[in-house]
Amino acid sequence: MHLTRKSAPFCSITVCAILLAGCNSEPEMGGPERAVAEAPAPVLTPGAAATVAPDGTALVPGSWSINEDAMGVRAQYAAVGEQPAVTVTCDPTYDAVTLSVAATAGGPQAWRLDAGGEAARIDMLPSGGVLPELTAQVNQGLAIIQSLADQGGVFMLTSPQGQPSQFPTHPGIRRVLDRCNPMAAAPVAQETPDAVIAPSEAPIR
Repeated sequence: MHLTRKSAPFCSITVCAILLAGCNSEPEMGGPERAVAEAPAPVLTPGAAATVAPDGTALVPGSWSINEDAMGVRAQYAAVGEQPAVTVTCDPTYDAVTLSVAATAGGPQAWRLDAGGEAARIDMLPSGGVLPELTAQVNQGLAIIQSLADQGGVFMLTSPQGQPSQFPTHPGIRRVLDRCNPMAAAPVAQETPDAVIAPSEAPIR
């Protein structure tokens, strides 16, 4: 087909318009796909657990494990192959949280708990189980007990003989505390409000 002088410019402009339309439509088709492909996936990085106490002293060797079954939830701190040094347990039947420590005693003992900038007396009793262990029912609604589930912190248990043992806090303990409803927990005689004392008022004997 022979193009006249009048039709040639018209065809050129039409071709350019088609090419420009194709260029303008390409970002609309590929833009969202390219944006999704280039978006980095979020990375959740948990905070590191404490390895030493604020004063630089070493913590009790071990690590936390959290276990849950029909009987409740348990957070246990132990070295590999060793008896748990500390256990925090929730019994959902009674909405009760129990703090246990590996130790022997012929009767009740008053231990000291330092955590979250607070201190409390914990009256412990022999568990009577196979392993030597002292236990106490604690009020999970207290801030000092809640602080055991902080990230990167340290708490300390001191025996009546004045021997301190320091452990890292762990967020997994939150599962134990949340399993037991703090609103349903009744006050217990083993840890009463007047047992909470300021650190400066509680000399370790």
